Amino acid sequence: MNLGKQMRKAKNIVNYSSLGVFDNIYDFTTENLNCYMNEFNLENTNLFTVGSSGDQVLNAISKGCTNITLVDINPFSLHYLNLKIAVIKTFTKEEFENFLICGNSDSINYFFSKKLYNEIRNKLGDINKESKYFWDFLYDYMIGYTLFQSYNSYNEIKEFNCYLKNDTEYNKLKYMLDYANIKFINKNIFNIKDYEIDKKYDNILLSNIYDYNNKLFRLKKFKKALNRYIGLLSVNGKILITYLHDIENKNGRRDRAVIYQKKK
Repeated sequence: MNLGKQMRKAKNIVNYSSLGVFDNIYDFTTENLNCYMNEFNLENTNLFTVGSSGDQVLNAISKGCTNITLVDINPFSLHYLNLKIAVIKTFTKEEFENFLICGNSDSINYFFSKKLYNEIRNKLGDINKESKYFWDFLYDYMIGYTLFQSYNSYNEIKEFNCYLKNDTEYNKLKYMLDYANIKFINKNIFNIKDYEIDKKYDNILLSNIYDYNNKLFRLKKFKKALNRYIGLLSVNGKILITYLHDIENKNGRRDRAVIYQKKK
């Protein structure tokens, strides 16, 4: 989908006139990345990940990952990631939270404000000109929650993302972003061609792709894709097969990550 079609589609979504199953952007991750990412050795590694919020990418970079392939069926996800990167490079942690999270009544006047956006426009253009055109276009219309799929509370967003833990972690990410290489593939993960991806990855994060099998994909198709991506792992590399939400035990709710490590 070219940029013009993306902008027209986003305008229709914002105006409540068109919304498909994969059109929303996750504003922030619904997974506790701060927990399970510690199971992966990410420093100076090659990562393959899905995730429309961009938080898988940002948390990986904050842990030293330098080469990332990001795959998403939604083209808007790249523009939102680039917006987040521009905000991080320009603003303090508090300003980031006011602009993108709207965690309290005091930040309502800052949430996606045109004034703050104008402060990051040039930085966004340096990162990706198409993303700048995309957001410039949308700011001529009313930006609301329609474009975003929002599940998390303010406290959960901060808990799930290590780069929002404190100012030190946030500033570490700000520094590390200058050394990260991000490749974006706008496709269904099951339809990617071999020539579009690297031959080997140290880590692969499939998020909750498995959850969609019951709705859209056959289990056999997922198993075939999973075997393919396991084959792309380097020796001792790890793959997050799925993330399970809201698992109950005697201590209350606990989430689980299913991880496979490739041996010789």
